[in-house]
Order: sequence, then C-alpha cells, then structure tokens
Amino acid sequence: MTTGHLITTPATPSTCRRCSALILAGLSDGVETRADPISLNPSGEATALISGLPTFALTADGMVIRDSEHLRYPAGPVVAAHRCGRAVQPAHRAPPRSPPVAPPATTEPPF
Repeated sequence: MTTGHLITTPATPSTCRRCSALILAGLSDGVETRADPISLNPSGEATALISGLPTFALTADGMVIRDSEHLRYPAGPVVAAHRCGRAVQPAHRAPPRSPPVAPPATTEPPF
C-alpha cells in the first residue's frame, strides 16, 4: 500500500538487534517499524497507547499505524511497537482466532 511517496511493506519476522526477541519488522508509511508479534485486545491496545507505544493493524499490505486517521481502518490483528524488556500481559492478549468453519455439505441443489 502506498500513501503518496511513503511506502508500506509486509511485516516480516525478525529479531530485535538489542534484546534478540522475536519481532515483526517492516515499513509503515515510510517509517521503519518494529512490533511485538502478539495480538492485542482493546484493553491491551489502550494500555500500549497510554504507555506511549504506537499500535499497528496487520493487513495483507503490512503494518498500518492506528492513529486518529486510521483508527477505523478495517483492522486485522492489532500489535504494539516493540520495546525491549516489555512483555504483553496475558490479560491484554487477543483470543486466538478460530479457523473458518465450512458449511455442511448437502445433496440438495441451492435453488
């Protein structure tokens, strides 16, 4: 996804150069971005924002910053910027997503 001349790239797994933690890395609107790979629930996002950490929506295009302009962005999982030594508390983690369930097979035509 591009915004003018600023690019957004897909998030890729990486490791933090300082603490060696697993992170997601990529460009978000032209800014080099590193995030923890743990999805946040709304309480976790609020806690991250209060702590001064930006949050990002993971999309097929990459990490989209959730600022006042993008808060209503059709979000995928929401993650917070990485800060060395900070762990996401279990109460702030989003529940795992269930795989889609296929409709039951029938022998009757759909009309």
